[in-house]
Amino acid sequence: MADLLFTDMLTNLNIGYDKGGRVLIQNQEFNLKKQAITLAKFNRAKQLLSEGKTKAETMRIITQEFKLMRSPYAGTTKWLRAAADAVQKEGIEINSGVPEKIGEGSDVRGTKKRRALDRKRSNVKLQQAISGKKTGLHLSHAGFKNSLVGGHNLMYVNGRMNSKMRIPFEDKLFASMTKFSKVYNNPKAPDKVKRLAAVEYAKKDRALRKKFPEYAKFKTRLSFKNSAFSPGFIVKEKLIDPSMAISNEPGMLLKGESPKSPKGKEIIKKAQEALKKSLKVTGKVIKPLGVVTGAMAVNTALKAGEKNPFDLVGSYVTGDAETATTNRRIRQEPEFRKKYMSELPQIQPEGFELMEEEDFTSYFNGGIVAVKGVK
Repeated sequence: MADLLFTDMLTNLNIGYDKGGRVLIQNQEFNLKKQAITLAKFNRAKQLLSEGKTKAETMRIITQEFKLMRSPYAGTTKWLRAAADAVQKEGIEINSGVPEKIGEGSDVRGTKKRRALDRKRSNVKLQQAISGKKTGLHLSHAGFKNSLVGGHNLMYVNGRMNSKMRIPFEDKLFASMTKFSKVYNNPKAPDKVKRLAAVEYAKKDRALRKKFPEYAKFKTRLSFKNSAFSPGFIVKEKLIDPSMAISNEPGMLLKGESPKSPKGKEIIKKAQEALKKSLKVTGKVIKPLGVVTGAMAVNTALKAGEKNPFDLVGSYVTGDAETATTNRRIRQEPEFRKKYMSELPQIQPEGFELMEEEDFTSYFNGGIVAVKGVK
């Protein structure tokens, strides 16, 4: 097994061992495109390491070249470890690099930035008191990053999903919110331009939540209602499912409170009740999962005939064997996908009749006709 090449590991063979030490081979479906990309990264890593690059430098270069979405907290990838092993077997020593202090480091700077933001919008000690440590759940601020933190926009979310949604979902959602807010809060922007910005935001928000339905309820959205006052509509931030919040009682903001203040103690009590409720929930989103639970779900899905590794990953993460079947049917059956999407939570802001593009651009519906490029 020591002489097994990394390229052999990219085939559709699953290699394992039984108690007797014999090698067992099982055929699995594999994705040719993904295999080719992984092999390309492996070969590029070998080249860079052979040229004297460190593993860290190699990872940064390949992340940029292949446009990878990679968490800064992720460990060394399998293909990079395999490339390093292959280079060493060829008699080339891997450059370990010379440790050099270059300021605080990104982790420290990021922590300081988050703490400064928390002090501005919340109370750090009170937030720590209700963090839900060692439960498998994360205390998540579901609101816009600059919104004041309170019971109405705090919820307990599965830790893995909370971490995974940041780059593909949360960051893009916040970017759309920020872009709209800059236009909406600009006193020089015409009312019609602000309405056009609202349409653009709503379309991007809706598209993101449809693309990532598993994260759709974890973040607030902007709700629009027509108004007689300029700019012709008002904006509110709200959760799709308010029942997921710690508390919807008014006046439950953390800013200005502490764990020992009367209101702070009330917030802690509400948070403890919400945490207990979340831990008891048997749903797919916030139930704490373990390796054993995920493995059992994958095993059940395999027995049911599901083979696609991407579908099986869904079962592993949610702990539900049916997730693999649902993912496959969404991908393969248009009618099922249409029905599934129609049953997702309604995220179009209620009361904002001009949300659809044709209404915004329609003269008879009072739409935008004075903006260049809009007819």
